[in-house]
Amino acid sequence: MWLWLLAGCEVIGPFLYEVRAPTDEVTLSGYIYNGPFPSEDAPTITGKDASITAYDADDGETVLAAGEEIYPDTYPGYWQLTLPPETPYLMRIDGGADAWPALWAGESPPGDGLFPGTAALGDGVRAGVFGWPRDVTDDTFAAIAEQERVDLFDLADGAVVHLWGGPAVPEDIRGDRIYVEDGAGRPATVYAYAVDPESGALVRTNDAPVHHFFAFNLVPGAVLVRFEGDNNDATTLYFTDGGEIVSPWFFEGPE
Repeated sequence: MWLWLLAGCEVIGPFLYEVRAPTDEVTLSGYIYNGPFPSEDAPTITGKDASITAYDADDGETVLAAGEEIYPDTYPGYWQLTLPPETPYLMRIDGGADAWPALWAGESPPGDGLFPGTAALGDGVRAGVFGWPRDVTDDTFAAIAEQERVDLFDLADGAVVHLWGGPAVPEDIRGDRIYVEDGAGRPATVYAYAVDPESGALVRTNDAPVHHFFAFNLVPGAVLVRFEGDNNDATTLYFTDGGEIVSPWFFEGPE
């Protein structure tokens, strides 16, 4: 399964940004990929049917910026957002008819920077923020749901959202310290997995490391994701409409 290959991309740095004089706006830019499988020729989100939109993280409705694919002919899939500096935002990635909408959360840097997770992994392989191709995502969700004996609802109906996350440093997160609450305020079951270093297989875990974690059939609304540390917690709200995939990736674990 292609999912096993993600183990080699487990450590992704935070925002890269330019130190500059105080400003009223900054740009975030970079390639946006069509799926979490970095490679030298990884497909990107591109074309007239694709869109990137940033929303105010306080309500999930106020539009902060619409993304622009700034080099569609020469560098397809390279997008740019203009945002206020040091401002929390939610970013919705719509990749077109063959992709599920992805909902990300982040905070704009103090100066111009790159999208979260942007990195060069060597040998021409690049990584960064991404959307969710339906075919591969559906197959992965179906495999996890079958293993966990979950009756998986169809995202196309718009009645639920699903979640697929991955931390920047898997060793910093325990499976039993990830808490998810759906839009109705109900705790969700979180399925955390580590990648076996020898076989590459996904192994269910309540400990660290955690390479991937999932939650299914979440009621839309304000979906809460909390990572619990020994000394503090890190909590993010994702305002969902239904039919999206909540995407908490590339985050740093709490202390």
